[in-house]
Amino acid sequence: MKRFLMLFAGSLTMALMLASCSLDNDPKVNFDIDFVAADSVSIPAYFKRGQSYPFTIYYKRPDDCHFDNGFYATRSGNTITIAIQNIVLANTQCNPVQSTASDVATFNFQCPFEAVDHYTFKFYKSQDTYGQDQFIEVTVPVGP
Repeated sequence: MKRFLMLFAGSLTMALMLASCSLDNDPKVNFDIDFVAADSVSIPAYFKRGQSYPFTIYYKRPDDCHFDNGFYATRSGNTITIAIQNIVLANTQCNPVQSTASDVATFNFQCPFEAVDHYTFKFYKSQDTYGQDQFIEVTVPVGP
């Protein structure tokens, strides 16, 4: 019986030790999603239905904690709002980007066959002093 109690006590101690240890010792990377201001855009002056068009968007990363994460795009009628989306590392020492050269992102637009007569694109630029979003707006006519 004494041997059984010692074996049981040893097993219980081992089980408690394992239960109190975390196997997840990797530090977590915390991040946020942020929209980065477009400085300028280059898009075609005219679209043909059924064709695909690349848009070139120039922007600057504010610091070395911002990393490209594609685009946020939404459509309402014939207005398409586009923002450059970045992942921003949180709880990290960030340094300003030293380069004066713009970063470049390419957004591909497929003009549908059932397209309207024009599209208005709104590229996120910044917020004004009142917190209102500002955009670079470009209207492009669509033909056959």
